[in-house]
Parts: sequence; C-alpha cells; structure tokens
Amino acid sequence: MPHKPYNPNPINSSSVTLDTQLTDLTERLAENTHDLWALERMEQGWKFGEERDDALKLHPCLISYEELPEAEKVFDRKTALGTLKAIMALGYQIQAPLVVSGDAPDAQSGIALDGWKSHLESASTLAKNKGKRAGTFDMDDAAELTQLESTNLKHAKAVLQELQTQIFPVWEKEDAAALCLQRRHHWIASLAIWPGVIAILCAILQLTARFVLPKESSLPSILANVELGAVVVAALAVIGGLGFHLHHGWLAHRQRAERLRILKFQALSWPELWCDFDAWKRKLAVEVTKLREVTTKAAHHWAKEKDSVRPELPEAPACVVPPADLQALSLHYRIKRLDFQRNYFDHQATKAHRSSWFVDGKFGLWIFGLSVVIVLWHGFHHLTGVGAHVAVQPDKVEILAISLAAVLPVIGFGFRAWFAAFEAPRSRNLYRAKALALDDYINRSATHENDVEQTLHHIAHGEHFFTNEHREWCRLQMEAEWFV
Repeated sequence: MPHKPYNPNPINSSSVTLDTQLTDLTERLAENTHDLWALERMEQGWKFGEERDDALKLHPCLISYEELPEAEKVFDRKTALGTLKAIMALGYQIQAPLVVSGDAPDAQSGIALDGWKSHLESASTLAKNKGKRAGTFDMDDAAELTQLESTNLKHAKAVLQELQTQIFPVWEKEDAAALCLQRRHHWIASLAIWPGVIAILCAILQLTARFVLPKESSLPSILANVELGAVVVAALAVIGGLGFHLHHGWLAHRQRAERLRILKFQALSWPELWCDFDAWKRKLAVEVTKLREVTTKAAHHWAKEKDSVRPELPEAPACVVPPADLQALSLHYRIKRLDFQRNYFDHQATKAHRSSWFVDGKFGLWIFGLSVVIVLWHGFHHLTGVGAHVAVQPDKVEILAISLAAVLPVIGFGFRAWFAAFEAPRSRNLYRAKALALDDYINRSATHENDVEQTLHHIAHGEHFFTNEHREWCRLQMEAEWFV
C-alpha cells in the first residue's frame, strides 16, 4: 500500500525568544541529548572507534560531549533549542531555579567589568578631546588587551586579540593610504581652482590698468607674469590630476578602511563567536581577504548599490554564553563604536559647518546681485552720458566699474568650485542627522547588554546603519564636481 505524501509541520516557534538563562540551559540539554544517544548505543553493543563501522559497531562520537567536534555539537544544540522553543510556543512556561550557575557575573567578574568600563570611558574621553589615540581609538585595541590581561574575561580577550591581529594592521594601512590620497586630492583641487581664478583676475586687471594707470606703469607687466605663472600651475594641476590620476583611487582606499571598521564590529554579532571560535576566526579571515581585494571599480559599484532596509539578524547562539564576557564586549561596542562614532559625526558636522560659510551667508547671491547693480549703474551712466566723450572714451570710474562687475563673478565661481569639490554643506547635514540617529542605538545597547540575542541584534542593527551611512557618503563624494 503506497504511503501518503508526508509534509512535516513542526510547531511554529519563530516568535519565541529565549532569555539568557534559557539560552544557557540549551547547552546543558544538548549535552544530555548526546549522553542519552551514547548510552543507548553502548547498550546496543557499540564502542568507540576512530572511524564509523556499522558491522563492528564502532562510532567516533562515543566520547564525552566536551570532546565532541563543534560540528557534532551543533545537531544536539539545535535539538535542545527547538524543544525549548516548542514548549514555550505551546503556552507552557519554564521557571528557572533561584540560583543558576553562570546566569550573572560573579564577584570577581563584576570587579573586572567595573575596571573595564572605567578604562574604556577614560580612554574615550581622552580620544574625544583629540588626545592620545584620537584617530585610532575604535580600531586599536592594544591598550584594551593590556587592561584585560589580569582579568578572568578570557573569551573577550581572545576575541579582541583576534580582531587586533587580523583587522587592525590591514585597516591601518588602508586608512593611511586614504588620508594620503585625500590630501593629494585636496591640493590638486586647490592648485587647479585658485591659480585659475587668479589668472582670470589678472587678465581683467591688466586691461583695467592700461586704461586707468599711466603708460609707464609696470603693473600691467607684473600682472601678465602672474597670469602666466598661475595658468601654468592650474594647467599642471588639471593635467596631473586627470591625465596621470595623481588623486585617483582615494575613495577605494577609504571604502576599504571603513568596511574593515564595519567588519570588526559586525563580527561581534556572529553566533560562531560563542559556539565555535575556530569557525569564527576562519570566517573573519575570509571576509578580511575579500575586502583587501576590493578594486576601485568594485568600490564604485558597491557605493551605487541600493541600501538595504533591514539587516540580517543573527540567530541566538545555541550554546552557553559567559555573561561577563558578553557584558565586556557589549561595553566595548557601545563605548568604542557607537559613542565614539557619534562624537566623530558631531565633530565633522561642526567642521563642515565652518567650511560652509560661503553658502550659508548667501555670498554667491550677494556677489551676483552686486555685479548686476554695477552693470545697471554702467548702463544708466552710459545712456544718460556725463558728456559727449562718454560714448567714445569711457572715463576711469566707468572702467573700474566694468572691471569690478567682471571680477566679482569670477571670485564667486572660485568659491563655488571649491565647495563643490568637497560637498561641505551637504556633508554637514548628513553628519548632523547621523549623530542624532545614533542616540537611539546607544540607549538601546545600554538597556539590553545582559541579553545575548538582543545584544547581537543591536550590533547587527548598528553595523547595518553604518554600512548604509558609508554607502551614502561614498555616493555624495562621487557626485562632487572634482571627483574622478
């Protein structure tokens, strides 16, 4: 008789969230699941063997749970986790005993955490005030590893050591290259814009000087030499910047550096960090290699990708998470990432605001309006005439007025080109909005630092925010008029 089609229909437990105590219980149940399986096999005559042999009844997993490879533990953990969630999904409640081993940091860990928090806050304050480590505080954990040396926060130390070894040297190199090329871009834009403006002003002033000054004046000759020199400098800057790509690729270096920064903190949300540390290290190495190989073309393509609305939230670890180490890394993330980055956004918004005085003061509009007034005055002066000679030979005042009407727009163009090269006004608004948005992330992170799943979700949400923020910044720079 043929079997009916079988459609598995497990209890829907997707909406169930386990607190820290029940997550810890999962590991104990996983160990019990393995012991029950092993006991049944042994009663059937099975023994330990390096390789499985059904005929001889040999099995490599007939060892203690602690000795099992992580890949084998995962099956038992999933079984235990699924059982707990199914029980709660059916409406039952699981009451934890009054005392649960490992459900909170012990006295020694509490002291270590207090010292850890004090260290992070002191170092952060110093960095924010542009003191030591101002440029590397969030990425360089050398001082933090020294602080953890004498504590029992062994897992937190191992995590930071791995991040320091795998990510910091690569980030440091990319960050230095980006800063160098950004300075070069700054200088090339300056040498192309301002000498060009000076050359145009000298040309206008030469004509003015020939009409206004005596013929024996040497000023027109001096202006001609300045004009020639300025034209040469501007031309070399443009040729060097565009023809030889002297400032090409700085965005790719900056993107690699920022994505490495995101990776460092995003890795704290991976469940493997708690359940399979070796797998976590391998995954981290793979991601670092991928980012090191990002080309300029790939960087531009990544920047143009559509921002994702929601992050991929990690699953709760199916293993015991040491509460003290969880709190240590949660503090590390909140202070070294969220709080420090918020301070950076505030600083950049203030800096961009100071650089936006030309736009904020509507100086471009005022300069244009003044030029129009001068031209209107010249037209009225010419039509009414102050004498018959006006239409034939303009007087000095009229010549100066015409020169000023021509000079003012050139100066306004110079400032506009300068601000367009770096998008200061738009950057200011972007940074200000991001700083305000981080307040919510900081508050939520502090509220749930003892909850494993919530902590991992907050980190995932935070790095998703920073990913979209950096992609937006890249697009902003690519829209700048002097970007190549």
